Amino acid sequence: MIKKLVIIVLFLLVIGLVSAEKVIVVVNEEKFLGFDLNNEEKVLKGIEFEKENDFEELNAFSGEVDSENLEKLKEKNVEVYEDRKFGVFLEESVEQINVSKVWNLNVNITGKDEGVCIIDTGINYLHESFGCSQDEYNDRDCRVFGYDYVNDDSDVMDDAGHGTHVAGIVGGNGLVKGVSPDVNLVIIKACDSSGSCYESDVISGINFCRDNKDVYNISVISMSLGAGVFNSLNCPAYGLLEEVIGLTYNEGLFIVASSGNDGDSNGIAYPACSPNVTAVGAVDGIDGLANFGNRGNFLYRESDRNLLRLLAPGVGIVSSWLSGSNSLSGTSMSAPHVAGAVALLRDYKNYEGNEISNLELENVLNNTGKSIYDSGSKFTYSRIDVYSALIEIDSKKPVLDVRKEPIIVNVKDNVSFIYEVEEVNLRKVWLELKSDSLNGNFSSFIFNNFSVNETVRWKFYGEDLKGNIGNSSFESFVVGNNLGPLIVSYEPNESVSVNENESLDFLIEVSDWNNDSLFYYWFLDGGNVSNEVNLSYYFDFESFGIHNFSVIVSDGELNDSVNWIVNVSDVNRAPVLEIGDLIGVVGEWFSYSLNGSDLDNDSLSYSSDKDFFMINGSEVLFLVENISSSLINVSVSDGFLEDSSVISFNVTNRPLISYEPELDVSVNEGLLEFKIIVSDLDNDSLSYSWYLDGLNVSNEQNYSNSFSEGNYNVSVFVSDGFVDEKVEWDVKVSKVVSSPPSGGGSGGGGGGSRSGSSGNDESFVAPVVAPIVSPSFVVDTVEESEKSDNSITGEIVNEDNDIGLTGKFVNSLGDRKNYMAALVLLFLGVVGYVIFRMKSHVMV
Repeated sequence: MIKKLVIIVLFLLVIGLVSAEKVIVVVNEEKFLGFDLNNEEKVLKGIEFEKENDFEELNAFSGEVDSENLEKLKEKNVEVYEDRKFGVFLEESVEQINVSKVWNLNVNITGKDEGVCIIDTGINYLHESFGCSQDEYNDRDCRVFGYDYVNDDSDVMDDAGHGTHVAGIVGGNGLVKGVSPDVNLVIIKACDSSGSCYESDVISGINFCRDNKDVYNISVISMSLGAGVFNSLNCPAYGLLEEVIGLTYNEGLFIVASSGNDGDSNGIAYPACSPNVTAVGAVDGIDGLANFGNRGNFLYRESDRNLLRLLAPGVGIVSSWLSGSNSLSGTSMSAPHVAGAVALLRDYKNYEGNEISNLELENVLNNTGKSIYDSGSKFTYSRIDVYSALIEIDSKKPVLDVRKEPIIVNVKDNVSFIYEVEEVNLRKVWLELKSDSLNGNFSSFIFNNFSVNETVRWKFYGEDLKGNIGNSSFESFVVGNNLGPLIVSYEPNESVSVNENESLDFLIEVSDWNNDSLFYYWFLDGGNVSNEVNLSYYFDFESFGIHNFSVIVSDGELNDSVNWIVNVSDVNRAPVLEIGDLIGVVGEWFSYSLNGSDLDNDSLSYSSDKDFFMINGSEVLFLVENISSSLINVSVSDGFLEDSSVISFNVTNRPLISYEPELDVSVNEGLLEFKIIVSDLDNDSLSYSWYLDGLNVSNEQNYSNSFSEGNYNVSVFVSDGFVDEKVEWDVKVSKVVSSPPSGGGSGGGGGGSRSGSSGNDESFVAPVVAPIVSPSFVVDTVEESEKSDNSITGEIVNEDNDIGLTGKFVNSLGDRKNYMAALVLLFLGVVGYVIFRMKSHVMV
């Protein structure tokens, strides 16, 4: 078997030879004893060849070669073809082919999840008709996909406009709405900016669509391109492209192509003339044949299929462009109409759960379309009618879901027979009844003339426009003798309006022919609110809106009901201001936040009748001057209602306090007095509160206390009845150190004295005497410097005031009292005090 590898050169509008620079090469297979004697590697050995496409399935490849190497290539065991070049051909049209009726079917037949492969100049996927951003296209997150075989990359951006126009006809879904507006658009850029399309790139594009058929659910390939004029006898249905088209057709992909724009009545372009391609010609808006469109009255070989299979709108077609829209004419505009139509029909068969072949699709479009006679070719063609074609392929019977009301039927009841039908092309529905009183088919479905104990059998039928009939199963019931309760009157009317904070009475009068016990069920917005005979309902301030009230009266088997719609109007509630009397201090800023509340959450504003009481929003802020106390009317408003309060604004001066001692006090243990003098410009009655370490100890003007060693906090609060003033002292109290007892004495009257050291002590601490007059002078220690048998010379030191005194006293022993020691210390204390006054000038 010999497989062929073809290199194709494509021309714009016509097939012709180029300078043999782009070729397709088919490698003839040679095998001997299982060995491959001829392959691509051996063919290209010693030949300079720039390969562009590999067609492994077809044992072929394509690329560019110069004339010298081309001659060498032809000497190999290969077949060399010129890489032919094809050219591209060029809103009311969707109405013309009856697409809008298909869109309006209640099952949403819009091509969603179907894929159409368009081989052209690319697409402006950023156009609003296709709904892609750059990022969405790059991420494959919109309904446009594909590959660019002109530039060998994945960006199919259009640089000519033709492909964008074609894609808009197939599946635009913006200002331009195509035939199949929700279809996936698989774009193959095989044609450059001048409209030239190399056959090798077309082949690669078709193979891309084959390989990704299941990925994008591709069911149609549309090619608005071609070259030459051929009839069924001389159509160049050979070579690599034809082989790929045949494989594609057999794999179930429907292929459409434009017939060409040469105005020839005896032939059409290639590849449209291929037996595996549906050729499409053009008509204008009133179904006249376009004078530029190719057609031909030849039958394809020995079959009964026309060379030109279908017609579609192709004159003045407005579709998407590189920007905005553009109007073009040509069979290039006709082919995508058919591609979109096929996507819709395949979408419908998927809804049915059935399949349809390529031949069935072509035949149904041909048989159901509008017949148009061509006086030039003496032949009649068919302009597609998508809705008629859909009806013709409809094989799904109507599906009926039925019921009757009431469920239990009693004599004198009105019985309604109800159906719901699933059918996109419904023609009619009828009811079959079989009973003692009624027997037959009926187009009306409410009856009330059944007798007690009568058995009624019933069944629905539905028929679609194709004549498919579906039916429900027979159902039956027996007519009972219970007559249900009847609400004979009620009030108010079924539509009523009330205001919030009002009540509404619902009253009903009920009769029951069987005198059954009755049950009452009152509902508000679906919730049960009462089981009494009547209902009185209060609408509070949260009831604004529309509410549904209903009552059901039941005898346990049958019931009657009434429904009301109650419109509750909003009632505005006044805001509330919470404020009491206020006090301001002269010379100080007065700040206060007004606090108003509103149950309706309205915006509130505040005002007063005094200029000095300055309000900004809800904040009051002003400097208090020496003004008289006054009454102020403060108001809050929601824009409609207001609340106000008259308050007393009292103006006062702060009490002024002078005090002694200073605020930081250091003293010895003993009595300490705190004195204050208070002046008040308002001559208010004053009250005093003294605190020692946080505990209230006195309510007099002054305070004294005997302190032991430690740290204390003393404070006083002075109040004039409006404001409080505070003074606070930190007090440090030191311990008074006394002399130690005598070291011993002699017995007998009068005692005796002993000279020498004082006992066994190594040091001696002198008795400390607090300075006279000044409580701030404290003798801290007496340092020993010298000892003798009956005397000690020492130095008295005060660390706080940097004072030192030197003196000498005799420590008498025995029973004698230490008079001399006391005199010496007294003398030293007096001298120390005099020096202290001279150095520190401190007066307490």
